[in-house]
Amino acid sequence: ALIRLQGTVSQIEGTRWTLEFGEVKVDSTSDVTGKPDVGVRVILWCARDTDGSLAALHARVLDDMPVLTPTPVPVDQSAGQ
Repeated sequence: ALIRLQGTVSQIEGTRWTLEFGEVKVDSTSDVTGKPDVGVRVILWCARDTDGSLAALHARVLDDMPVLTPTPVPVDQSAGQ
């Protein structure tokens, strides 16, 4: 059964894309249309892997440029003192 999801990419690490709802594996077997980047919106058609994680069969990038910019992580000034 295919699962259709839509979200904004907040992180890409290797074959793992992180979106609002969690991680999705997008590897060389996934059919990707458009240029994936942090901050772009995507529609994903996924299936569950044997371990229960989501694996994209198809990914369609909806934006040419990011619509969201990553939020900077605050630096703890007291660390190391």
